[in-house]
Amino acid sequence: MGDAILSKLPRKPAIRKTVQIIPVSDSALMFKEGKKIQAMRGGAVSLMMERLIPLLDGSRTVEEIMAPLKDINREEMLKILGLLHIRGILEDASIVALKMSREELKRYESQINFFSRFHPEKYKFQEKLKNSRIAIFGLGSLGVRVLSGLAWAGVGEISAVDGESIGEEDIARSPFYDREDLGKSRVQTAAKSMGRHSPFVKFSSSEKKVRSSQDIRSLVKERDLAVLCVDRPFPAVSHWMNEACLEEGVSWISGYLEEDEGIIGPSVVPHLTPCYKCYELRLKGNLTHYDEYMAYERYVWEKGGDQREFPKLDPFAEIVAGHLTLEIVKILSKFAAPVTYGHIYTINFFTLEAKLHEILKLPRCPACSPKRNIPSRKTWDL
Repeated sequence: MGDAILSKLPRKPAIRKTVQIIPVSDSALMFKEGKKIQAMRGGAVSLMMERLIPLLDGSRTVEEIMAPLKDINREEMLKILGLLHIRGILEDASIVALKMSREELKRYESQINFFSRFHPEKYKFQEKLKNSRIAIFGLGSLGVRVLSGLAWAGVGEISAVDGESIGEEDIARSPFYDREDLGKSRVQTAAKSMGRHSPFVKFSSSEKKVRSSQDIRSLVKERDLAVLCVDRPFPAVSHWMNEACLEEGVSWISGYLEEDEGIIGPSVVPHLTPCYKCYELRLKGNLTHYDEYMAYERYVWEKGGDQREFPKLDPFAEIVAGHLTLEIVKILSKFAAPVTYGHIYTINFFTLEAKLHEILKLPRCPACSPKRNIPSRKTWDL
């Protein structure tokens, strides 16, 4: 029995840093991690507090822990260690991050400890972020915040695409831009800021206005994810992004602000999840004022985006950027399932109500269905 337990224990057991140990009584001990509470009761509790737990600092192997406890039954001690391990209280301090420097480990320490809740090899998710390559389109009030969040999260390679210069609104609402940057290129200014504050991120930029799907294809090639950040509605660019990413086999996600609402998704995995066209056609099919909407869409397409002034409060972009960044981290690291696969996620800025709206694949979607080029069969042809 003892050998069976020993074989499953961490090589160098350590109490996980996110776990609090709280004595309840001489015979009861509480392990608290956030809202999760676990208790251990019995005569061995006082022994654990006085002699065992101080040894669980990650500097000793199991045998080295057992050495000063020879006066205690070995089987019982292994059972206690096994129970702590099964309950997720222990981690293996012998596991090291081979692809990360000491400076990186220090910077991302809090995030790595968070990831330890989801996998015994706590560096696994951070290393996935480090190995990820993404492209961000749009560095307005939303995009620049997403860029900053992903850089701080430790995404290894980020390319940014934007063809605009810094205006008064950018300075007022974007943390990367200062008064002295007025009139300068957004991407070039962001590149300088990234170099100062995010030395572990490989950053590249393209000062370019997107006018077609062909403009996008070369920019998303060999990327793990493309991110479209739009401060105001522009349906055309979503069409182009969808077409380019489907052609290149690259997943993509979008986030944008629309007056009193923030909209995130759908996350599109080419030919596996519903694409943007699936979403758009189903949306239009349920419109009450279809003709009016189509007239608006044509107008916005011709004008290169909605030209109206969109008054907003600064927290609007912060809220959407935070949610979008978290969703991207889930997509890249896979520490949790993204909610925007097959869904649109909306946030009402006034009520703070969040909703998930399901999207279904269109069997004959003109963009992503394998049947899109096969003529429909008539009943009399069967």
